[in-house]
Amino acid sequence: MESVSFLYVDEDDELLRGVLEDARYVSVPGQTAYSLVVPEGGSFDSYLARFEQPRRVKIKRELRALAEAGVSYRTRPLTEKLIEQVAPLEMALYAKHGTTANPAAFRAVFDSIAANAGDAARVTTAHLDGALIGFVLTFTHGGEMYARQAGFDYERKGKLPVYFGLVYYELLRIALAEGISHLHYSTGSDRVKLSRGCAPRLQYAYLKARRPEQAEHLARLARLGGPGQS
Repeated sequence: MESVSFLYVDEDDELLRGVLEDARYVSVPGQTAYSLVVPEGGSFDSYLARFEQPRRVKIKRELRALAEAGVSYRTRPLTEKLIEQVAPLEMALYAKHGTTANPAAFRAVFDSIAANAGDAARVTTAHLDGALIGFVLTFTHGGEMYARQAGFDYERKGKLPVYFGLVYYELLRIALAEGISHLHYSTGSDRVKLSRGCAPRLQYAYLKARRPEQAEHLARLARLGGPGQS
């Protein structure tokens, strides 16, 4: 379909939604994205205080297991050398979940980010006994952080909760230190994100077709989308 699109518009972004609707874009329901509000002027204990005791105990147990194993973290810009190291870990993540991936295409994405995103793009890595066992690529903009992609060495990390330690707890520590207000985790893995304190936000896709017959098709899709669609 030949169209201009805004694929991830938050339901509470009234300004952008109003502009798009005035410009005769049609909206269709998207997915639910998840964000973590960073405790303002708080600490990691402020984050823990949000949970009921069983969840607090579980998080503390995960943190203790990671600390006792000697897992460490490092944050740095995305460089050519680092791309070589982390790209196989993302391929391992896709393989674990049975998703076909094109290594060359993913490498091209990394190269583009390194060339164009500047200081906004950073990689936080997890290490065990000197070996790289996980990474998460983030963008920081406007005082908010966006987790974009990740990967892990599943054999080396074993049963250690590296995913939670890296993608949630370590990013939260960085956010607290840098005065970041929100951590955004995109869509998918709903139960996991809710279990670590993320709040859901429905998103809409706004599209404008370039040809009349496609515009009619989009209008039908919007009507099928249910109440609140335009």
